[in-house]
Amino acid sequence: MTLTTLELQNGPQPQASLIILHGLGADGEDFIPVCRALQLPDVGDLRFVLPSAPEMPVSVNGGCAMALMTGLRCRHRLGALVGLSGYLPLLETTATQRHPTNQSTPIFLAHGDQDDVVPMARGIQSRNHLLSLGYPVTWQDYPIDHTLCLEEVDDLSRWLNQHLASI
Repeated sequence: MTLTTLELQNGPQPQASLIILHGLGADGEDFIPVCRALQLPDVGDLRFVLPSAPEMPVSVNGGCAMALMTGLRCRHRLGALVGLSGYLPLLETTATQRHPTNQSTPIFLAHGDQDDVVPMARGIQSRNHLLSLGYPVTWQDYPIDHTLCLEEVDDLSRWLNQHLASI
């Protein structure tokens, strides 16, 4: 099985990479407009990595789930974690399996209050669990379903500028 990966750059000399994982029913190409819409003047040149995972119905919004689950357990220091319209799987094991390297990694979570794919209650539960473990979480919700809106992309741009500019 081959994993197709798209790579984009917003400048000639990327100093960091933003890996964007999608959920079931999407692919890397779906997020090209999001990469282009992000306004990141304080961050500098970035490489956007957009893998297209094969369609295997084993997880709902696997992008957010994978980012949070693996990011919190990663032994390498990450600049930030972002989860959109998703949740943290395996809540009950996160406290014992997390790696201390990313305890202070900033986390941006956003969710639509009309999401019928991943109910917002799942996102709120994930947010509350992360806060109880001492993670620095920023939460935003929007009057949308399981999608992205321009306000969300703008909020994410501001947040990334704030948290990645010093890396």
